[in-house]
Amino acid sequence: CRSKNEFIEKAVNCYADMLAAGESTTLPRAVQSAIDSRLKLFEDRIASLLYKQAVEMDMAMSIVLQSLNVSEEVLRQERAKSIAAVKRTNGQLRLEQKLRELESEAWQG
Repeated sequence: CRSKNEFIEKAVNCYADMLAAGESTTLPRAVQSAIDSRLKLFEDRIASLLYKQAVEMDMAMSIVLQSLNVSEEVLRQERAKSIAAVKRTNGQLRLEQKLRELESEAWQG
């Protein structure tokens, strides 16, 4: 354990699991511990990647907004469009797809 709090949390969880197991057929503690540790590694990795992505997005947004004079109304409209696009594509957005949409909008009107 990395800290006393983590040790206490694991001890309490272990005790609660033992009480809950009683006569039931839950996973053995060693197996559960192995699963928990793998999930913790996965959680830490995802958290790290999301943090790095958020930093990059913040940098990109800062650069774009510094170079453009955009009103809050335009930002609200774009946010609404983006939310609709993400929902429509279930988050599977690609720059090429967005470029085609923008070209289509420019051509139509």
